[in-house]
Order: sequence, then C-alpha cells, then structure tokens
Amino acid sequence: MASCRYPPCGVRGYGPSRGVRFGQISSTDYLANVEKQILVIIQIEHIDAVNQIDAILEVPGFDSVVTGPNDLAATMGHGGQSGHPDVVAAIQSVYKATIAKGIPVGHSIAYDPENLDRWLELGLSWIAVDQDWITLYRVASQICEEVRRKSRQS
Repeated sequence: MASCRYPPCGVRGYGPSRGVRFGQISSTDYLANVEKQILVIIQIEHIDAVNQIDAILEVPGFDSVVTGPNDLAATMGHGGQSGHPDVVAAIQSVYKATIAKGIPVGHSIAYDPENLDRWLELGLSWIAVDQDWITLYRVASQICEEVRRKSRQS
C-alpha cells in the first residue's frame, strides 16, 4: 500500500492537481491533511482474484473493494458482457465475501434503474453512478441538439 501514500508514509509520486483543487489549496495544507483523506480502494477485475477473494481480503491497508465488471467479464470468456449471469454471480460473490468481513464495498455502473436496484439490494457501502465523460457527453449532446433545433427554427 506504500504506492498509495506520499512520503514519509509511502512512495507515491507527488502531483496532485485535483487534490490541491487546481491551485486553490496550498501544497503545505494539502500534505498536512492528505494522510487522513486518502482512501485506498482495491479493484477486483480478474477471475483469479475472484477465486482468491478470501486471501485478498486478509491483506491489510485498504479501505474498500470494488470490481471491474468489464475486465472481469473478459477474463471469464464473456468479453463485452458485464451483465452476463456468470459475471454478475462472480461480482456478487466478491461483494458478499467483502461485506461478511465488514469491509466497505462499492460498485460502479452506468445509470440504469433496474441494474441500480440489483446492486443496492446487496447492501453496498457506496455506488458510483455513471462516469464523468458519460455525463459530459449526454449534456453536451442535449445542448447541441437544442442549438440545432433552435437554428432550424430561425
């Protein structure tokens, strides 16, 4: 876990543009508080990791677990099918094992109300819905369509 922390607690390189809010926080203030703010989340994205989840959960130093559904699906022979029943079952097994150990677990999905309910029912600690680029694309597309529509009306 040393690669997740800045010296002297670790060996992570220093270049926190977002961490210092693009210059709004001084490096001194950031470094004085960052150790309390770093959240180390491990990502399970290979079937071998799913099969070794109990051993992985014994490793000290991380704060939460999430899966990588697309990469996991590919390692299971279901590339491009993160919703395949075998992939979903593997993800659920990781989350159930993690929850049983009392470790916070989260999931990242594209927004889909039915899919969201499936994951929330597991008792996850957190969920990331959509991704920044998806949201930006969706909003930009809506704006472009509105501009096109208005320009046709002129």
